[in-house]
Amino acid sequence: MMMEFIKHVMRTPTHHVMVIREVFGLTIADLSLIINVPRPTIYSWFQGRDPQPFVIPKLRYLFMMAEEAKKYEIERLGALVSRRLFRGLSFIDLLKREEPKAKIKVALLTLKTLSEQENDDTTRSTHSYENPEGARFGVGVD
Repeated sequence: MMMEFIKHVMRTPTHHVMVIREVFGLTIADLSLIINVPRPTIYSWFQGRDPQPFVIPKLRYLFMMAEEAKKYEIERLGALVSRRLFRGLSFIDLLKREEPKAKIKVALLTLKTLSEQENDDTTRSTHSYENPEGARFGVGVD
């Protein structure tokens, strides 16, 4: 009875894992590190096997944080989650430690700002060129 309730509330482990991986841009190896289970265990969930009971709270936490992260619309989040930006910790480390939602929100805001800055830098460099005399011109950049 309890497992049926958990399945209803959680949808399916496969659904949760897919959303978590998609939102955070995680590999199976990243996810196995965060959840602390071997990669084959995660692959077994894709084949319909139910997660062990001790994993369910962690999946629920990660899913809730992924839903929160969607609100920030961070471009290239997967390229940022491994960077050690938070006192020597990466965003993956914060998820593994199950940091409180307030800390995750601050980290997401930091990642969004960094993503936007890097996107602006990339846009400037791809819209700039040098003329034959060597003077730089930026298209649409002051």
